[in-house]
Amino acid sequence: MSKTDQSLQTTPREIVDAFEAETRTRTFRDVSYGVYDAGSIRRDHGLRPFWKQLYETDEAARIDTSADAVQYPGVVPDCLIHLRRDERELLKQDQPDLAGYPETRRHVLRWLAADDRALSKMSIGGTDFLGTGQPGSGKSTLACDLARQVLGINPEEAVVWRGTPSRAEWTPLAKWTKLLLPAGVESTVAVQPPQHGAGGFELDVTEVAREVERYEDVFDLLERFEPGKFHVVYPDPEGKGVEDVFAQSARTDSFEWVNTASMDDSSEYDTPTPLSHWWFAFVVAIVDFMGPEFLTLFLDEIGDLLPQAARSGPKNHNWYEKIEAFRDALVDARKNNKSIFKFGHNEADVHSLVRRKLRWRITMPGWPNPTEGDKVVGFQDAPMTEQHTKYFNVGKGLWWTALHWSEFYWSDVPKPTVAKVAVELSNRGGSA
Repeated sequence: MSKTDQSLQTTPREIVDAFEAETRTRTFRDVSYGVYDAGSIRRDHGLRPFWKQLYETDEAARIDTSADAVQYPGVVPDCLIHLRRDERELLKQDQPDLAGYPETRRHVLRWLAADDRALSKMSIGGTDFLGTGQPGSGKSTLACDLARQVLGINPEEAVVWRGTPSRAEWTPLAKWTKLLLPAGVESTVAVQPPQHGAGGFELDVTEVAREVERYEDVFDLLERFEPGKFHVVYPDPEGKGVEDVFAQSARTDSFEWVNTASMDDSSEYDTPTPLSHWWFAFVVAIVDFMGPEFLTLFLDEIGDLLPQAARSGPKNHNWYEKIEAFRDALVDARKNNKSIFKFGHNEADVHSLVRRKLRWRITMPGWPNPTEGDKVVGFQDAPMTEQHTKYFNVGKGLWWTALHWSEFYWSDVPKPTVAKVAVELSNRGGSA
């Protein structure tokens, strides 16, 4: 069945068939031969490896790392190539021995070793960005493409995707997904075909993802991430381990997790803790308790998690205080080899506490990019002197820092079906 045919299937059996996958990659089987998940994704969708794009970059532009280099293709590699300090020292050698690295990583490191100035500009550890654009600008397809790119560029890294109950934008990568769900919470996959009058139906989660595991609490979840794999995590409505994370972290106060069942007339809370607040504990946990393993976290709809209008105090579930903790964790994430990639509709929706700490930004097509003289929170100025993204089509965007910018392209990774798919969690103790 072709990818085009698959996308039109809308009956339960056809939907299941569309999600079926060949899982015998070396990543899944944990063997020393065969193709990795990243290579399998690339071949399945007919995509080009990242390292080939690097070698096709104009040589003069690639090595120009001076302060006045404006259109600088290194902006994208700097953000996506997550380099260890010992790797940078190795690449300074005249003939670095790269024989022990996987092929895709080996090609990337050779590209870096070609120029000492470019190498010296590379960040060590984790990175971050905020990508903004209106609905329909391609944020979800970009996120899927970047997820598979990160897996290919950094094969020892785990990629984690924020799962939300309202939609499942990760399904283009379902064939390679390790789905992590909270233990003790019933979960199903709700499918709604697009045809007028067509009835919806449910599937078991095992019929959609390659692997499904249940985690007991936040700390148990940290033990379930595997290098080279794409993970989708859904938050726990019961908040198991959340209070312990906040209590044990030096960067946070002890924040209470309030379920509907625990509320009564004498409760100081008017509403249960929003389910989205689980992610504050998760971000603190991967930075403070996970160790030095490399991990990239994709957070969509970031404005809902980090709103500029967040207020403080128990009545507001300490939302402002949790954003402060997120900001502090974001700074330390880089040193602990954690990258946090965020997507939203409008930069102004994201709290300025976090925006001040960002090093990279992405402007999606169809939305005007800032230009020199525009106020950009966290940057003294924007490096672009004219308008670009307002005239771009989907598939082309602008990646930029305080000093440099670069146009870039991404590939469409299509969903296996046109039907709307969402993972639903029952027994939800918190509000959405």
